[in-house]
Amino acid sequence: MSWDAVTPVLAFLALSALATDRLQTQHWIEGTASNPLATPAGGFVYEANPVLAGRPWMLDPYFDFLEGVTEAMPRMLSPPWSVPVQALWAAAAIANVARNNDLAREQGLPRYWMLAYRCRF
Repeated sequence: MSWDAVTPVLAFLALSALATDRLQTQHWIEGTASNPLATPAGGFVYEANPVLAGRPWMLDPYFDFLEGVTEAMPRMLSPPWSVPVQALWAAAAIANVARNNDLAREQGLPRYWMLAYRCRF
């Protein structure tokens, strides 16, 4: 099996999930557990990630860092060792996006699914 064919697909999945998470997070980043935000459905939401909760200025640097790690992972670990790590990374990111979309639907907030990829020349 050619690992060179698998790593871009896993990167695409992870980068797409991270781009989606970035869009989702903007709706509740200013909320914290002690000060949640009211939603159109009458509920409350907040950002559970302590790095981002209540800190909207951290949104872009945080996701830029995660996207950079995703992009560099095959070079840091080298296939085939990077493949299971990339697969777990992508699966966790996709699961997080799915949970966020479920929450958004319940609370009357927008739901997203993005496609994203990075190329360097």
